[in-house]
Amino acid sequence: MCTTAHALWACCVLVALAIGCGSSSGARPGVDTSAFDASTHADAALAGDAGSATGDDAGSRAANSQPFVMFVVGSSIAMERRALCTCKTTACSECLPNCNAGEKSAWIEQLEALTGTFGAGHCTARARTAKNGATYDVGSSVDFHAPSATAQRNDGVLDAFAKVARLGLATFDGVGTLVGISPLVSEVAFDRVMSRDLPGMWSYGGPRVGEALRRRGDGTYVGRLVFPTSPDTYAIDTGIRSELALDGPLRVSFTRDIQAALRDELLHTRTFGSSPLAAALDDLDEYLRSSTEARAFRGKRYVVVLTGDVPDDDFRSYHCECNGYSLDPNYCGDGVDPKKQSCPYPLPADVAKELRCGGDSTCQHGTVDKVYVVGFVTKAARTTLDAVAKAGGSDHARGATNARELRDQLSAVLAEITAH
Repeated sequence: MCTTAHALWACCVLVALAIGCGSSSGARPGVDTSAFDASTHADAALAGDAGSATGDDAGSRAANSQPFVMFVVGSSIAMERRALCTCKTTACSECLPNCNAGEKSAWIEQLEALTGTFGAGHCTARARTAKNGATYDVGSSVDFHAPSATAQRNDGVLDAFAKVARLGLATFDGVGTLVGISPLVSEVAFDRVMSRDLPGMWSYGGPRVGEALRRRGDGTYVGRLVFPTSPDTYAIDTGIRSELALDGPLRVSFTRDIQAALRDELLHTRTFGSSPLAAALDDLDEYLRSSTEARAFRGKRYVVVLTGDVPDDDFRSYHCECNGYSLDPNYCGDGVDPKKQSCPYPLPADVAKELRCGGDSTCQHGTVDKVYVVGFVTKAARTTLDAVAKAGGSDHARGATNARELRDQLSAVLAEITAH
């Protein structure tokens, strides 16, 4: 009975609900919530809050005097590896942490920098099964390494800076179409409804059914893929998870402190998919331009990207961007018109500049004041991430090798932001 894509996913969701993965009790996959004081969880604080919050006039005036900091947190499945480990095999299993030996994944170290140091215990490897709370990631061959701790300190940067800045959170939607199907789906066949739901990792933005693709200032269309040998025009929708996501949702408030809620969301987020940095920044730019609350906010705005991996190339290996991308005159192939090719997203550095400058050479119409990049920056990603940071108005990507160094780097960035 589960033969079509819709039916298959409906069955999967029903099975997950039947075993309690999405039960009305509010329990969600991720960290063993029984290990933490219930006072640290703040779902009630965001009940009915679809990604943004409003406050009274006094709160709004106070908030506008503080900077707004948006954390775009890399949550690709590569974060299950140990920080800065170099893969020697395709599966890269040699880089996965040995929990019994006290090792941690890069994801756990990132959590510690943001939400606080975990006490005794390091991690528990959990197979991605429905019984263990997996949904979109059921069947992944890479275990989720959940923090195993009896307590957590309040020494993360979210705790340290919650009172001096307004904060927001977005995590990666690393699935371009739907989980388990081809990465190439024609625009006509692309399921916009499912893309915005669990099978598509709750993709933010993208046109709704019947709507046209969003057109950029350069004439390209967001999410449209055409390459020289393609028999069709394809649709891609990746970037950040929306406010509807069951874990890692978009959470933003320009008017009140939601630090506890952000901490809770991060502790319940699972890693999965790729590293769609350009798409994530493009989604964020669209959110900041379309949100009523964002437009009303008069304070300084900053983006802090936490990532260290090589970002997705957005099908550039398929030669979707021929014009100006290669000096080889035959890069696109004989008789191929470069103007008819289309990559779904610009280069990450170009989107970072768009965020800061808004397509204006004077940089007067951007949606943020500066973009920072901080993370376990690999050698392979250094050049690209440095370019993103520079285009966003900061000097370079700030690297770290462990949770303590990452916390120190983030603290330095936030101290710089809040000093203005």
